[in-house]
Amino acid sequence: MTTEKKADLVVVIDSLNVPAPTVHPFIGRILKTTAQTGLDTKVLVAMHSGLDPKNTQEIDLLLQREFPGIASSVIVKDNTFAYAYLKGLETAAKLGDRVIEIDSGGGHLPEELSNLVKQLNYYDIVLSTRFNNGGVNTYPWQRQLASRSATLLSNLFLDTNLTDAASGFQGFRSQVIKDMFSVVPPEKWSSAVQGPFHMYQTEIRAIVSWMHNYSYTEVPISYGLEKDGKPLPLSYLLAALRCFHRIYKDKGLIQSQLGRYGGR
Repeated sequence: MTTEKKADLVVVIDSLNVPAPTVHPFIGRILKTTAQTGLDTKVLVAMHSGLDPKNTQEIDLLLQREFPGIASSVIVKDNTFAYAYLKGLETAAKLGDRVIEIDSGGGHLPEELSNLVKQLNYYDIVLSTRFNNGGVNTYPWQRQLASRSATLLSNLFLDTNLTDAASGFQGFRSQVIKDMFSVVPPEKWSSAVQGPFHMYQTEIRAIVSWMHNYSYTEVPISYGLEKDGKPLPLSYLLAALRCFHRIYKDKGLIQSQLGRYGGR
């Protein structure tokens, strides 16, 4: 039996509100950037067929046609879109030694991937920040306030010590993801069960912060340079607070289960 060689790096992107024609050039930019690092790179697109069946099919066909053997899809039809993203990370950890997730909708720049790749040579976990060491956030004040509030609440109630708990764009050595999901499988995550989608960013940073056997760092990014951020509706903010409360309620149990990874 022949075992397929693992990639050096797997980049996970999302398809939420991202039309198929946009995905093609975005993957091209990813591959151009990672080629400069010398790493064998694969790309996974996380998709939710229940939320957007037509776009899911179009992107899946595009990947097969334009990026055979390089890019593929992870498609789910249940739970929230966060569940699709988490399943993408779970699959990526089996395919490569390092995993980076990045927003394909314009929030993150593929050209900054190399900064995360470099730090993964020294740290197990690399998180991005918009609010420290030269990080940039071009979103409206309401969105920035929401992100800063999420960070403050995370540091106060979820035992994190971060400058940004909601930026996405993060990298992991694959063993971190495997260990994380062995304790909290994707279908058990608060963000996967009830959403909203972006709460997975805060949830994942809390969980990896509780895995004290692993080292982490934060790197500055330029956020929103290719996307017009819109104010979040009140209903979204309330849903995010409900999800945060659920994460907080589950904190003690998860921390105890993470004990073998240095958790409390």
